[in-house]
Amino acid sequence: MWKNNKCTALQSYRLGESLAQGSGEITVCYPNRKDTLWSVAKRYNAPILALSENNKLSQNIKPDSIQSLENTEYLVI
Repeated sequence: MWKNNKCTALQSYRLGESLAQGSGEITVCYPNRKDTLWSVAKRYNAPILALSENNKLSQNIKPDSIQSLENTEYLVI
C-alpha cells in the first residue's frame, strides 16, 4: 500500500531562502502480535537502543519479551 510512495516534508524555511529538494528514506514496520523489539531489530538490522529511543519505547522491558512492543501500532526503523 505505501511502498514506493514519496513524501515531502519541510523542516524549516526562512523568507527569501531558496528551497533545495533533498531525499531520504524511512522504513515503517507494523509489528504483528508475536513480534518483539529484538525480532524487529534483527529483521531490519537495526540497533535495539536506537529503535527503543526513536519510538519512545520503555527500556525497562527486556527486548525479547512480547511486552516490549505491547500497544505499539508501528515502528519507525
